[in-house]
Amino acid sequence: MICSTWSLARLITHLLSPAGVAAAVFTGIPLLTGEGTRAGVIAFAIYVALPVALIAWLKAAWALEDVYDPETPIRNRILMLGNIVYLIGFVTLMTIDATPLVLWGAASFLAGGVMVGLISRFWKISIHAVGVGGGMIILLVAGGPGLWPVVFAPLLVSWARLRLGAHTIGQLVAGTALGAGLSRALLPLF
Repeated sequence: MICSTWSLARLITHLLSPAGVAAAVFTGIPLLTGEGTRAGVIAFAIYVALPVALIAWLKAAWALEDVYDPETPIRNRILMLGNIVYLIGFVTLMTIDATPLVLWGAASFLAGGVMVGLISRFWKISIHAVGVGGGMIILLVAGGPGLWPVVFAPLLVSWARLRLGAHTIGQLVAGTALGAGLSRALLPLF
């Protein structure tokens, strides 16, 4: 069966969603560094499993056709709920004395979510691109130069979001730069 470009773009959108990137980050850090396995499992539960369950529930409760490109008021509510989850995750990880890299990953997701929430009140920046930009930096630091193929993730997500008509090039470039910049700026704190 031949996959259409729209179906491929939809698949990439699912895989490189914020939850998909969080899955890569919070399983990648312990696998790549040999540290933070317990914190990584907890982070996976909070940053991946909980948002996926919440989105599935919201999709049914609010009868959303597309959770990846809802109307602005719904998008802003989803962002607010996501930021509450990210804050709970960060505080939980601090409480259990998570490794610095896991805490940095959590802080990067929280900072990205807060910035997207603020920016989205005025302009539609790409949440996917913010997540992928930040996740790319985190995985490159955790895995070193041998993990260089992750630099293609922002290009993949940008192509997918453009193909689906969800964003403009400017929204994608700004999102990638914001995510990467925030993660890089937060690194010295951890």
